[in-house]
Amino acid sequence: MATRTAAQRRDEARSAYDAFLRDCPANPLLGRLGDKWVGLIAGALSGPLSAVKVWAETHFDRVHEARERYDGEAAA
Repeated sequence: MATRTAAQRRDEARSAYDAFLRDCPANPLLGRLGDKWVGLIAGALSGPLSAVKVWAETHFDRVHEARERYDGEAAA
């Protein structure tokens, strides 16, 4: 069994919690928080962003279906 230095253990811990990696345990939480804030900010702004908000609300089902289809193709 190889011995690791404290610096190596810190590097391993840091890479295990890299929110930019899909497998990071923090990624779903940060994504959820980001989704909430983006929605609140878009709702608070007027003008072009309000049009995007309306479009997103009326096309949610199509976007969700496209996302599932894309994820299925990417996994295959």
